[in-house]
This record gives sequence, structure tokens and C-alpha cells, in this order.
Amino acid sequence: MKLFLLLFLLNVFINAQNELMDQKEIPEIMTDRPDITESAIAVSPGYFQFEDGFILENQNINTENIRIYTFSSLLARIGVINSLELRLGGDYLHQVIKLDNNQSANSGLNNLLIGAKYQFMKEEIYGFDFGLIMQIYLPVGNKSLRPNNVEPEILLASGKNLTDIFSISANLGTHWNSTDNILVFLYSASFGISINDGWDSFIEIFGDASGNSQAAAKFDFGFACRPITNFQVDISAGNESFSNFNSWFIASGLSIRLPH
Repeated sequence: MKLFLLLFLLNVFINAQNELMDQKEIPEIMTDRPDITESAIAVSPGYFQFEDGFILENQNINTENIRIYTFSSLLARIGVINSLELRLGGDYLHQVIKLDNNQSANSGLNNLLIGAKYQFMKEEIYGFDFGLIMQIYLPVGNKSLRPNNVEPEILLASGKNLTDIFSISANLGTHWNSTDNILVFLYSASFGISINDGWDSFIEIFGDASGNSQAAAKFDFGFACRPITNFQVDISAGNESFSNFNSWFIASGLSIRLPH
């Protein structure tokens, strides 16, 4: 009888502990993909977040056709302290260039990214999320694909939930192009729509401009699904301009946050 009572009390205690764990609020995974716009929110301390994807790009320039298969666009985000994350990443791609009857191909890494994101304003306090991303692209990988030299990049990221369904986020920044030795200005704006619990969609305008070229508006759209708190799958597609539909891309990916 005493043993039965002890087991009963132990079972009640375990169930109570499980209920407390279930009630503990775990923030939903927040990723920097699938849109171009980077989130202003940093990964929480103690978490490791891995975001990877596949991209197929098609570019038609006069009589030249370029197909780029990015087999991995890995970004690792590591929460260090409150509001600060470290960022490591790189792309592995296969490029096929067709000009008239000639064809050439290249494969390999095209960069190595090292950087950090600091979230200096939070929406629950200031009404907006604001973050600063500082990162560099190192000339690591295939010589014909990688940058000529180190390429620094700075982005100011912002975001806000307009309602329970709609949200908006934006980036402004600069990137040094070491191949052309010019400073490129970057911009993007993404409008998010929550379809239902665990399903989101977005539409986005983005582009860049420099002293050698005018700003060109590009666009994309996509969907993301989070079947569980620490996991996301996504799909997206876009175009290089609103008039040239011969240059386009499609992408898919997954993101996972550890520990569960």
C-alpha cells in the first residue's frame, strides 16, 4: 500500500513538472530566410541556428545564358549573449555559362562569411525591432567564383508587427565589391502575411545601386512552414526585374534551432 502511494505521488510530481515545462514559453524560430531581408532579431543566448537552402538562378544577358545552382547557402547563427549573435556562412555552387555554341562550367565555394548581429531595440519596448549586422566576405574558395579581396558589409535591419496577421521588415546597407572596386548600396523591404498557425508568406522588393549602375527593383515571394517550434521549411521564387522575366530564381530550404 505504501509503495502504491509512493508511486502515485511520484507520478503526480512528474506530471506537474511536465506541465510546467509545457507552460514555459519558448519563442518561435525566427530566421533570416527565405526572403532577402535579414531579420532584426538576434538568436537567443545558448541557441545554435542553422539555415540552409538550394537556389536555382537563370540569367540571360544578350546571347549569354548563365545557370547557377547553389547547392548549399549555409548560415550558422550562434546566440552568444542577450541581443548578440555570431554569424558564419558560405555558399557552394555550380555555374554553367552558355555563349552561342560554347559552354563552360565552374564549381566550388564562392565565399566565407564571418560577422555578427546586434539587436539594439526590441519591439515590446520601443515599438520596433532594430538590429545592426556587420560581416565580411573572405576570398575563400574557387578563384573564379570568390571575391578578389575581403568584402565588408553593413546592414541596418528593422521590423514591426502591424497586426496579428501583417508585418513589415526592411534593410538598408552597403557592400564593398572588390571585383569592381566600388561601394554598392543595398535595400530591401518585405511584407509578411501570417496565413495560420505555423504558416507564413511574404512579398518583397529588393535591389542595389552603385556609381556604375542605377538602382534596379527586383522582387520575390514565398512561403514558410514551422511544424514544430525549432524547425522551418520554406520555398520562394523571384525575378531580376519587373520587365525582364528571362532572369529568375527559385529556392527552397530548411532551418533548425538547437537545442530543442
